[in-house]
Amino acid sequence: MPKGQGRTMMDVQEEIVSEMDELLSELTRAFRTVRRRGAEPLTGAQFYLLRLLAHHGRMRISDVAQQMGITPGAVTGLTDKMVASGYIRRDRSEDDRRVVYVEIVDAGRRALQEMQAARLEHVRTLTQRLQPQELEELVRLLRKLRGEPTA
Repeated sequence: MPKGQGRTMMDVQEEIVSEMDELLSELTRAFRTVRRRGAEPLTGAQFYLLRLLAHHGRMRISDVAQQMGITPGAVTGLTDKMVASGYIRRDRSEDDRRVVYVEIVDAGRRALQEMQAARLEHVRTLTQRLQPQELEELVRLLRKLRGEPTA
């Protein structure tokens, strides 16, 4: 039966939402594959942390946790691996030894740049079938989904 024929608007909307879920899952898997193929493999959380630190500079663990929506304990576990990999540096405040700071170092910046380049190339490959107007519309819709006002 063709879409919309003999079905309610709610049925059609549910099918569309289900298809969107499937498509977004496939795209997410595709981006994870890019991360794994990179010269410096990073998990999604590691990539996000490096981007956060590159943007904000030195940050307290508690602020990182708040920005990432995870617990300070989870940030500590994440940063343990990244300090060992040489991507970030961690130190304690001299004024209050309970406060721990993290910051990105040169190796982390290089890994981030490599991953960003690989991701951009992947996006170019994924979107090469789209016309410029379609790309603009896709970006507009993604921004709208993210909650940004649209013009």
